[in-house]
Amino acid sequence: MRFIAVYLVKNEKLMGWKIMGVNFRTGNPIWVYYTDVDTGINLRVPTLLKGMAGEQYVVHQLDIPRYKFFKATGPLTGTFDDRQKTVHLYYRKQTWHKIKDVNLYLQTMAPTTLFDQVDGMPVESPMPAGLFLRAFQLIETTNHVLWYQINADRWVKEGDHLRVLAHDPYADEPSPVRANLESDFTYLKLNHLPATVDFVPNGKVAVYDQAYGTEIGQVADGQKLILTGKIMDDNGVVWYEAVDHGYINGSYLKLEED
Repeated sequence: MRFIAVYLVKNEKLMGWKIMGVNFRTGNPIWVYYTDVDTGINLRVPTLLKGMAGEQYVVHQLDIPRYKFFKATGPLTGTFDDRQKTVHLYYRKQTWHKIKDVNLYLQTMAPTTLFDQVDGMPVESPMPAGLFLRAFQLIETTNHVLWYQINADRWVKEGDHLRVLAHDPYADEPSPVRANLESDFTYLKLNHLPATVDFVPNGKVAVYDQAYGTEIGQVADGQKLILTGKIMDDNGVVWYEAVDHGYINGSYLKLEED
């Protein structure tokens, strides 16, 4: 009886073994994310695909209740290799028909209910009549109802209680917000607190010359910022002052306090 010796040589760099001159190694794993394109929320636990180098893979769309597939980024098919790959599958709520970034001012003509999301639940007490609100996003649902986003998780619904203004109500008043910072807002100085813009992949967030002020630029998702001030208004909306940028809504920041 003859015995054939098989030599196994482990290659740490390639994370595999070589058997009789043939490489058996794993490729880099591939992360797959299922994300709400408008909110950045993960709709499912991310999936990790694993395979041997040269083995083929396919990323499949998931059927997610109350959502429709919107778009994908990253290679949906291919082979495992030494390159790092990430795939994002983006979904949008089925009831959302049109989405538009806006810069509008609204006036409450009667007590106005705040909602936690489009077609969501009422939150807090209704806002009184006579308030001016600034809207950052406009959603038209499939039943042709308009919703205005006034904060990351605060929405108001169109109706007779709400009037869309054709102009900035503060245009004729010099720096109305800044002039009232001490009396209307709570301002806290920060000691150069590091933070990261936390929005949707490849998205950008507007920055302003002051809270509820004029847009002066944008910062990208994942961008590092240094914060020197914090403002909170009577409605609990938080703004941060960032070095070399301006003011940004706190809902789009991840603080690095640790």
